[in-house]
Amino acid sequence: MKRRKGIFLVLIGAICWGVGGTISQKLFQQYGIDVNWLVTVRLLISGGLLLFVHYMTKERTQLIGVLKMKSTAIQVLIFGLMGMLAVQYTYMVSIHHGNAAVATLLQYTAPVMIIVYLVFRRQSTFTKRDMLTVVLALVGMFLLLTNGSVSTLTVPAVAVFWGILSAVALSFYTLYPIKLLKQFDSLVVVGWAMLIGGAALSLIHPPWKVNLSQLPFEAYIYLLFVIVF
Repeated sequence: MKRRKGIFLVLIGAICWGVGGTISQKLFQQYGIDVNWLVTVRLLISGGLLLFVHYMTKERTQLIGVLKMKSTAIQVLIFGLMGMLAVQYTYMVSIHHGNAAVATLLQYTAPVMIIVYLVFRRQSTFTKRDMLTVVLALVGMFLLLTNGSVSTLTVPAVAVFWGILSAVALSFYTLYPIKLLKQFDSLVVVGWAMLIGGAALSLIHPPWKVNLSQLPFEAYIYLLFVIVF
């Protein structure tokens, strides 16, 4: 039952992530929404919502408990900045300079990076299945970016750069919080990481310095979906 639930949640998460990327592309390219503002607001609001849900439905002591111990507080801080903020920001910037399809597929080369990292650290062995996964991922990425011609790119190089960075960030995001998630509920870890990432970015790009009054009604619907999901 838990396995089925996990698979279901992964599917829903992937669908929301993909749809959110497509909508974000529309917001950036059609409505002129600033990528820095969107990432900041998305992290702050979503992080706050996750912590609120945990507060209302689960053990409330974990909300502060994760920050009381110096070791876990530092881990959450690192995860928030180098994991959560990095993966959200690089992905959105890649979409901004290119498109959602390329950004998403580049980001999801992260499993290849994870396989290589675990083999390098001797925490895993390199199997034939791993080899097939790596080869297919690299060939697919090559065809996507070049249409089979090494002399051309289907998207700007800057979009590829940010997309690869988002894959690196996603690898770190996947591996780093494992110990934290064994000690604390995922809503607490992810919620605080989002708030930390959003707060850090808001120091550089204050979210209140934006004018949304000229946007059409449908743009607010798109914004609501991207920010919440």
